[in-house]
Amino acid sequence: MKKLILIGLFILSFFASNAQEKRKFTFGLHLAPSIDWLKPNSLDYSSDGSIIGFTWGAFGEINFSENYSIVTAIDFRSTGGKLRYPDQYEANSIGFTNRTYHIKYIEVPLALKMSTNDIGKFSIWGKFGLGSAFVIGAKSDDEFTPISGNVIKTENKDITSTISTFKESLIIGLGTEYRISGSTKLVAGLIFNNGFTDILNGKNKKDSSVAEKAFVNQFELNIGIVF
Repeated sequence: MKKLILIGLFILSFFASNAQEKRKFTFGLHLAPSIDWLKPNSLDYSSDGSIIGFTWGAFGEINFSENYSIVTAIDFRSTGGKLRYPDQYEANSIGFTNRTYHIKYIEVPLALKMSTNDIGKFSIWGKFGLGSAFVIGAKSDDEFTPISGNVIKTENKDITSTISTFKESLIIGLGTEYRISGSTKLVAGLIFNNGFTDILNGKNKKDSSVAEKAFVNQFELNIGIVF
């Protein structure tokens, strides 16, 4: 993971140092509030709703032709979702748990971006690619409802050990750029980040033969500035 971060930082610093000299390179900052949810793939596990996520970071573009570029970034992503599943709290206490996952990743996306020619001060773009992410921490808020007895709540529980180290996703986006002055632009877009690798690596406590499996998805509003 450290090597990947260093490579990404080198690429972004290279973009930044060349952005004023060569218009083939651009550099910017962005942030993205999102609606995030989990799609389970385990017996008796079900989605229990979405959460609000957030991503921020720095990005760079290699413009290899007038309307095409390669985009990468170093992003800090907070994501997760909610699941409901059969559980066992103690030896003689079985029931269901409603768990809210809060997971933090460092993500390095790589995408192809296609842009229209300027329409006044605006242009329209679309992009697709892959997002490679490594977990840096995870916590949960749990609500265990036994078949008989009182509800038990646990907040801010460290569950990093139950989260897969690596996550891969498909990135699809559509948006617009507005030229403020010179090379400075405002960027806005809608991005769908569709996870296709399992993010869980734990076992169900009630039935250890059931492996926990789920995929995380985000639908985000990306806002940024290009220098």
